[in-house]
This record gives sequence, structure tokens and C-alpha cells, in this order.
Amino acid sequence: MSKDSNAEGVVPAGNGAKVMYELLGGTVGGVLQVLVGHPLDTVKVRMQGSTQYRSAWHCLSSSVKTNGVRSLYNGMSSPLVMAGINNSVIFSVNGQMKRFVGGMSGKSPGELGKIEQLAAAWMTAPIYALTLTPTELVKSRLQFASERTSVIKALRDCVRQDGVLGLYRGYTATVGTRLVGLPFYFVTYDTTKKYIRNSFETHTSFSETTISQLTSMTAGGLAGMAFWTGNFPVDTIRTRVMTSSTPMSILLACKTIWQDGGVLAFYRGYSAAILRAFPANAVAFYGVEMTLKAFNQQDF
Repeated sequence: MSKDSNAEGVVPAGNGAKVMYELLGGTVGGVLQVLVGHPLDTVKVRMQGSTQYRSAWHCLSSSVKTNGVRSLYNGMSSPLVMAGINNSVIFSVNGQMKRFVGGMSGKSPGELGKIEQLAAAWMTAPIYALTLTPTELVKSRLQFASERTSVIKALRDCVRQDGVLGLYRGYTATVGTRLVGLPFYFVTYDTTKKYIRNSFETHTSFSETTISQLTSMTAGGLAGMAFWTGNFPVDTIRTRVMTSSTPMSILLACKTIWQDGGVLAFYRGYSAAILRAFPANAVAFYGVEMTLKAFNQQDF
């Protein structure tokens, strides 16, 4: 990964321009991520919010048998519309935080160590959750619904039930998932990306474009798997809080999940999440990196 903004082929950009490019890259990556990963995300959410499914396959087959294949795409319009916003926020904010942390130590974003990347990821979490929470709330309720309904109706029901601030039900739990998950996500991506690029240095038969594409997709897929592996129990708590018919505290959600099956209940739906994680995040990071490359910008 290029560490110098004046490296060959990279056009220097001001801070505002960098944020704009990262916003655009995040938008492209977010849309690709939703299109690839939503069906298995629906399976994950249904398994986290209910005890009626024995496995990911049981949930998938039961959903298709009962409500058809289209039911796996319930709630997709919400994240698809918001995917650009959410992913543009996460990548632009994290990029800004890496520049902030790097500025304090006199380093470029590509030179940050793991502790510095960890700090940037933690600083990203509460800001990212401001846009993510309402989207995840509506998406989770649509995915968990037994009948098809619209985003507008789900949104209206949330506001009618809990007021406008009810759209932020689960904000604390959402911040928790990202405080745990984002360090796994970004540190794994950067570490894997550097390792793969170093391994490719002796293979001159590959073009730079091929290396860049393989690197971003492989590192992105592994980053997604690391994110869900480290973060899944907290995400299960968040899902319970958001899909509960009545306001539920994090403590009560933990108690309810534990009563459903102990430690393993916190990992219900994990297999679906992991199956989704690699392809969905591979295309997400691919979208970000290729967008930045199209504008001759430094890698993320």
C-alpha cells in the first residue's frame, strides 16, 4: 500500500477532497455490499431474534417455503437507500480519524501501527452509529416481520410507538457492536492487505490492477469475517433490543438470550453471518478501493 501521497500515479488532494472521494467510494461499496449480502443477513437477523430455527439452512428453507424467495429481501430497500450514506460515513470518518491520529504522531494513514488504527476505529464508532442505528432498526424489523410491509410503514410504526427518538432505540448497543467490531474490521483489512501486497512483490507476472483487485477483495472478505467473529454476541444483543415489541434494556436482552440457550444462544445465526461476510465485504472494499483508484487517490 502506498504510504506517500506523492507516490507515482497518486494525485495529491486536500483534506476536503479526500473526504469527498471516501464518501463516494463508501457509497459504491455500500450498494455492492447490500446487493450481495442481504439474503443471508435476513437469515442472521431472524435467527438472532427467534428460537424457532435449528440452523441457518432451516431458517433459509423455512423462510422460502413459507413466504417465498422474495421474503429474503425483506427490508432491503432501507439499507440499499442508506447503504451509500452508512458506508460513506464509516469510510470517510475512519479515513479522517486515521489522518487525525497520524497527524498527532507525524505519520501518514498508511504508516499507522495497530494501536493507532485501533484508536481511529474506536473514534469512528459513535459517529457511524448515528446514521447506522435508524437504518438497522427499520431493517431488522422488516426482516423479522412475517408479512411483507414497506419501509415507510415500518418507520411510521417506530415513530408512533416510541416517538422520533425511538428511531435511536438500540443506539448504545449499536455503538457497542462497532466499538468491538471496527478494530477487527479495519486492523484485519490493513494487516492482510500489506501481507498480500508484500507476497506479490516477487510475482511480476501479475499486473498492478490485478494485484490491487485481488488484494482488496481478499483482505476485505477476511476483514468482514473477523468483524463478525469478534462482534457477534454484541450484535445479537443489539438485534434483540431493536426487534423487541416493547422497549428492552441491554441487561434484559442479555438475560433473555441467556435463558434461551446459554452462551451458544449469543451465536445463533453466526453461520449465516460468516457465509455472508466474505463476499459482502469483499465487494464493499473493492468498491471503495476501485473508486479511489479511479480518481488517482491513495489506497484506503
